[in-house]
Amino acid sequence: MKAVIALCVLFVGAYCAPMLDEQLNSQWALFKRVHAKQYNTIEEETAR
Repeated sequence: MKAVIALCVLFVGAYCAPMLDEQLNSQWALFKRVHAKQYNTIEEETAR
């Protein structure tokens, strides 16, 4: 029974992960626009 519950939790977590990523991308874009942030490379932006 615990294994079934654990699997359900994992499936729900995996399902929600892409949605959270899209929300973070839009929030990150808004932050950069509001604070006039510009990064020269992808590595620099990722580090921030």
